[in-house]
Amino acid sequence: MFDYTDPLYGKLPISKAETELFQTPQLARLRDISLSAVPTIMLPWGKIASRFEHSVGVAHLAKLVAEQTNFSISGQDLIFAGLLHDVGSPPFSHLTEIFLEEKLGKTHEQFVEEVLESSEVWTIIQKYGGHPETIFALINGKQSPFGPLIAGTIDLDNLDNTLRFGIGAGLIKRLYEPENLARAFGLINQKLFLADTVKRDIDGWEFCREQVYTAVYSDTNLASGTMLVRAIELAFRAGDISEDFFFRTDHQALYLLENTCNPATQMLTNNARLWKHYHKAAEIITTSPSPAMRELCRDKSHWGKVADTIATELTIPPEEVTVHIDKDKGYKQIDIPPFDAHAPRQQLRYMLQVYLHPRHTNLQPQVDKLLHQLIS
Repeated sequence: MFDYTDPLYGKLPISKAETELFQTPQLARLRDISLSAVPTIMLPWGKIASRFEHSVGVAHLAKLVAEQTNFSISGQDLIFAGLLHDVGSPPFSHLTEIFLEEKLGKTHEQFVEEVLESSEVWTIIQKYGGHPETIFALINGKQSPFGPLIAGTIDLDNLDNTLRFGIGAGLIKRLYEPENLARAFGLINQKLFLADTVKRDIDGWEFCREQVYTAVYSDTNLASGTMLVRAIELAFRAGDISEDFFFRTDHQALYLLENTCNPATQMLTNNARLWKHYHKAAEIITTSPSPAMRELCRDKSHWGKVADTIATELTIPPEEVTVHIDKDKGYKQIDIPPFDAHAPRQQLRYMLQVYLHPRHTNLQPQVDKLLHQLIS
C-alpha cells in the first residue's frame, strides 16, 4: 500500500488490490487518456487530468458511499466499478465513441468487457472477492439499486469529473464538495435518495456544469474537436486505421493520425494541434427543435453525412468541412429524490454547428441556407 496524492481530495490510502490494479496495462493506459475529449495540447486552456486520475477519484467517492452500513456491497464491487468504469474509453474518449459504436456496436461502457476480457484485471478482482458480472452491471447502470451511482443523472462519475475538469481548465474555483454529495446518498426501500442537506452542493455542481459546458461548446473546443473527428472518419474510410485504434492512448493515436494516414487526415490533425482552427460558418441552436433537427441529434453518424452534403453542395474538399450536431450534455434532470423535483438551471438545447477551413469564410451565407434546409 502507498499514499496517492489527488488534487481534489489530498492524500488517499490505496489498498493492495488497487495497487495491483494500477499496475495492469488496462489501468496504466488511462494515464494517457485525457478527461477532456479534445486533447488539451489542441486547446488554449489549462491541463486537464487523465481518466486514470478521475477513476481513482470516483473509486474514492465510492468508498465513502460503501462505508455506510446500508450500502454494503459484497466484495466492494462498487469501488471496483468506480475504478474500472472508464477502461473502455477509446483515445479522445467521447469524440471517438461514434466510431466505437459504428465499428464494434458498443458504447464505451459496454467496451469495458472487451478491454478486460481474459485480462489479469479479473484475476486480481476475483482474488480480492470481486464479482465481474456485478461490476459490469454497475458500470452500465443496470445493477439495482446501486447502478445509478456509477451511471446515473448525478452519479459519482459526474460529481468527480465536473469539478476536476473545471478546476484543471482554470474555469472555476471549488464550487461544491463531491465528498459531501457522496456521503449524502442513502437507501430507503431499496431505492436511492439524496439527503436534502446538500442543496448548496447541488447548486454548486449545477453552476460548475454550466461553466464547464460553456467551454466545451465554445468555438475553440468544437472546431478542434470536429477537426479531429473528421480526421479519424477519413482515416477509417481510407483504411488507414483499424479496430486496434480503440486500444491506443491519446498520444499513440495522435501520432498515428498525423504521421501514417492519408494527407487529409494528417492535415486536419496537424492544424488542430497547431491551433489553426477552422472558422464557424453557421449554427442553429434551439430549445424547440423540428423533427428533422431531433433526428439529426439522435445519432452521431449524421456528423459525417452532413459534412459530406455541405462539401458536395459547396464543391469544396470534404476535409475542409467539419460539423458538430448534438443535444446539450450540460442539461441534467436529476432523477433521485428529493431532487427529482428540482428544476435544472438551463433548458435542453439542440445544436448544429458547421466549421470551414479559413479560406472559405465567403461561403457562410450558403452554409446557413443549407442548414435551414436540412432541419426544415
